Amino acid sequence: MPPDPAGTRHRLLLVTPYYPPHIGGVERYVESLARELRRQTDWTITIATSGEVRRRTTTVTTIDGITVYRLPWTHRLSNTPVSPSWPGLLTEILVRERPTLVNAHAPVPGLADLTARLCRTSPFVLTYHTGPMSKDRLGHELLVTGYQRYVLPRTIRRAAAVITASDYVREHLPAAPRGPVVTIHPGVDLGRFTPPDREQTGTPPRALFVGSLDRAARYKNLPDLLRALRLLKADGLEIPLTVAGDGDARRDHEVLARSLGLGSQVRFAGTLTGGALVTAYQESTVTVLPTLFESFATVLAEAMACGRPVIASETGGIPELVRHGTNGLLVPPGDARKLADAIETLGADTALYRRLAVGARTTATAHLDWRHQARVTADLFGQVAGRHAQLGEMSTS
Repeated sequence: MPPDPAGTRHRLLLVTPYYPPHIGGVERYVESLARELRRQTDWTITIATSGEVRRRTTTVTTIDGITVYRLPWTHRLSNTPVSPSWPGLLTEILVRERPTLVNAHAPVPGLADLTARLCRTSPFVLTYHTGPMSKDRLGHELLVTGYQRYVLPRTIRRAAAVITASDYVREHLPAAPRGPVVTIHPGVDLGRFTPPDREQTGTPPRALFVGSLDRAARYKNLPDLLRALRLLKADGLEIPLTVAGDGDARRDHEVLARSLGLGSQVRFAGTLTGGALVTAYQESTVTVLPTLFESFATVLAEAMACGRPVIASETGGIPELVRHGTNGLLVPPGDARKLADAIETLGADTALYRRLAVGARTTATAHLDWRHQARVTADLFGQVAGRHAQLGEMSTS
């Protein structure tokens, strides 16, 4: 176990259902936030997350000066790890760490909701990453409906503040917290995600899809992009596609690509991280996200930071990020023909492409710098902690 931190003045406990090396939008958000807060503030950062299945004890590691508690779990409900041991293990962490403030991340049910109920002496802030989401599986649908109707509202009402990933998420919160609701978009590390040193002008379009290929994430809707490429191929335009992602439905997508006659066009690269992901953005000419639902697409923000126009579905929180004709193109979700037309337009109109590329990078630098997003988050944390301390002083006077 790490040294007893009881004497530390400012302590932040971040609670997240998953954390790297597990890869996903929430995981990358929490990791980036933790690193930036450690750079910019005097807060000591600690993370509590799920660990290994059926392990008997919590594992504790230190990564870049950040202590990470990984709680064992015994069962999985849909995409949610759970364990009857978590109340006791989380209580031990709260007692040991004595956080100045606790910030939990959802929508994955479990850890955030449990933390809200156990957090009795520290102010609790909830960061909520998604709006209402429907998936066409009955068991999952029942779980989601029950969670959003009965559990999530109670968690929100316990929060001293709620951070939402987009205005779309804020508008669909099922309850109001005791304090403010603030939209803070996820950020991008502009020092890592940069345009290529040299642009290759006049080259054919090269598309990129970045996203999970899990069956639980099929709303990302890669099949529509494959069908759009098939339509373009029938018109004589053969556009290569790199798919950066992996999951239990990867083989299904590979079979679909071959059945559409795209076997030589589509490269399934698996999950890409770090420099390999940046290179994939830079070597593409457009990142395409044909999703049926999205609260805020970090992959689009990363592509834009790399100076790449994006084509995405006009759904959820995406229009807050992608301005049609300014930094990318929007298409109706579920319309492969409109998606194909947008890809063809972007490839044929060089002036439009260059204008959108400049607009994409401008949007990222002006609004999505993680350094700024972390400062705004830290300011909110400081305000909540300050109010909590004042209330404590009033109650003891």
